[in-house]
Amino acid sequence: MQEISLQNILQVNKTDYIISSIRNMLVDGWFPIFPWICLPIIGTLIVKYQDFFQSYKLYTYVFSLITFFVSIYGLNTSSTIVPFRNGYVELFYPASFLIFMLVCSGALLFFTSTFSYKISNTFINYFSMIGKYSLFIYILHIAIIHFVLDVYFNSLDALSFSIVMVIFTVSLYVIIAMLELTKARHIIQRLPFSISKIIGL
Repeated sequence: MQEISLQNILQVNKTDYIISSIRNMLVDGWFPIFPWICLPIIGTLIVKYQDFFQSYKLYTYVFSLITFFVSIYGLNTSSTIVPFRNGYVELFYPASFLIFMLVCSGALLFFTSTFSYKISNTFINYFSMIGKYSLFIYILHIAIIHFVLDVYFNSLDALSFSIVMVIFTVSLYVIIAMLELTKARHIIQRLPFSISKIIGL
């Protein structure tokens, strides 16, 4: 096997490397900007036009349920799912049209139901806070997984892993609740604009 060295790396065509990196970042990497950027846009449109969906509630439910179950069936029978990686199946990466059908139809069902049946504000506020600080949560959970979970909780059975994840999820909610409190006190506003946006505040 050829030894990987700095000299070998430098021999790679820089143009191809740059093009490949940009393509992975935008389209076909593990965490591409497109098409995942479409999800918050679609979510915004679903909420914005909720009055329209409420006017045709029955059709919305039928369309969403059909799309939801068709996408589940397609994912179960599809041969495009990436094999297991590090013990986990890759369902959401790389992105596929079936995944988008599943996520969007599920979101449409969720929002239509919450608007229709007046689900408690506490339940809605929880998801609203998660969405408001989603970028911060994303950055924070990567750091916690890398520096805490991988170091101290690397080998756990199913029950212990479930307990740790419940504690982890509750801890994230406590953190964002504290962020909401500090934001109300105008402490976060003292941060530079660029820093506050990078960390998702």
